[in-house]
Amino acid sequence: MSLRKRFVATISIVLCLIGTPIAADVFYYPAEYKKLENDIYALSIQKSLLQSQLTKTQKEAAFEKNKLEEKVRSLESQIASLEDKLRSTDNSLRDEKRGRAEDNNENNLSLAEKERQIKTLKKQSTAKQQEMAETAAAQERAYLEEIKKLKAELERNRDEAKKQLEEVTEQKNKRIAELESALANKSHELATCLDTARQQKETVSELEKQALELEKRLEKEIAEGNLRIKRYKNRIVINIDDKILFPSGSAYLRRDVRKTLDTVADILAKNSSSRVLVEGHTDNVPIKTPRFPDNWELASARALSVLRHLLSNQALNPARFGAVGYGEYRPVAENNGSKNRQLNRRVDIVLQAADPSEEIK
Repeated sequence: MSLRKRFVATISIVLCLIGTPIAADVFYYPAEYKKLENDIYALSIQKSLLQSQLTKTQKEAAFEKNKLEEKVRSLESQIASLEDKLRSTDNSLRDEKRGRAEDNNENNLSLAEKERQIKTLKKQSTAKQQEMAETAAAQERAYLEEIKKLKAELERNRDEAKKQLEEVTEQKNKRIAELESALANKSHELATCLDTARQQKETVSELEKQALELEKRLEKEIAEGNLRIKRYKNRIVINIDDKILFPSGSAYLRRDVRKTLDTVADILAKNSSSRVLVEGHTDNVPIKTPRFPDNWELASARALSVLRHLLSNQALNPARFGAVGYGEYRPVAENNGSKNRQLNRRVDIVLQAADPSEEIK
């Protein structure tokens, strides 16, 4: 398998394994984009459910309203029945009066007796009619009072139902607006993530090209073991042993390594989107000279020497570059033997994919 194919496979595996959102110096991965899409889909489903609940509440309010109106109609029907009963009672009284008058005409009693009987009948009839009228009036008043109470209750229920419906509608509309706003924010965030990922993918692609070209043009140095190129998810580290860079205890570049650094500078000039940090490292053997009182000074001076030589290439933008000395505190191996200490005495040229939102001037 070619180096390019191995690099693409490595990048694919890393993209699948990493599950944290991409910050300024990391990737946005497909799993996170899928999560954002799932969030948007879940918000859409929640919006649909809320709208369904609102429709159901409106139907229940309409059903309650119809139920109360049916009750009013039933009471009005009862009142009509009572009125019919009252009319029937009046008719019965009239029939009774008429019958008694006919009986009086057919009676063979004396006129005085008849008059007495008539007066008695009139008195009884009047008392009975008055009693029935009063009973009917009392019943009518009771029914009218009941109807009045039911109508008042109906109005209260209508007002409460209307108020509840308005509150529910307002809450649903507010929630729907919140969901729509969240959905819009998620959509914007997803679009931003996709755009950032696209830009970072392009940057990583450029880093891949640089790595391949570095491996090709520095094949000899790599084969001799004096230079190593390490690939990470969004950066490349060119690791150069100090034995080919500097004399022992010095920060002055050897003449024969300058050509190698010129090759690195030419390749760096082809990709202006990455940032470059030159790191100086030492082993844990202390140094104390008039020029370098400790390993910090030596590591920093060596990083600056490499940086200055790289920037002698006028095609490079100095704003992309930086230098730092780590002394003995970032070893790549235990300082327990001459071979391991040799690995720790190095200068690393780190190519870092720049944040797409960060402009390099």
